[in-house]
Amino acid sequence: MLFGQQGNYGQFQTINGAYNGSWFLGAGLGLDYYRFRSLPLFLSVTKELMPAKNGLFVSLDGGTNFPLYNRPKYFYGSDNGSPSKFTAGPFWSAGLGYKIKLSTHSDHALSLLTGYSYKELKERVNNDPQNTRYDYRNQRWSLKIGLTL
Repeated sequence: MLFGQQGNYGQFQTINGAYNGSWFLGAGLGLDYYRFRSLPLFLSVTKELMPAKNGLFVSLDGGTNFPLYNRPKYFYGSDNGSPSKFTAGPFWSAGLGYKIKLSTHSDHALSLLTGYSYKELKERVNNDPQNTRYDYRNQRWSLKIGLTL
């Protein structure tokens, strides 16, 4: 879940990678519904602070956020096609989490993470003599629940 000035929205992510000791490095892909629907593509780094048992970890994600949103045809009074074009922007998040191991015989675990997330998109209005452009900088708190398989 994402919580910010624009409201509360859902976010889904999958991160695949590998552990090296207490470090994890992976690549992630998501679906972000905050304000304007988008697709974040990112690298993820996690450091387990207590790798042998249940415990705290820190996580940092960074990458690019691709828009999956189009304005309605007549949003800006345009009557000839799409009124604007969205372009990609940066995406990052950082958080502190707690990992609960589900078994002593495997690495399966349940993770709870809270943190801060940032996503940026740009919008350029088509057929506008003033070449109007909007920058949307979305800052929000996040709460994530995950499963490590």
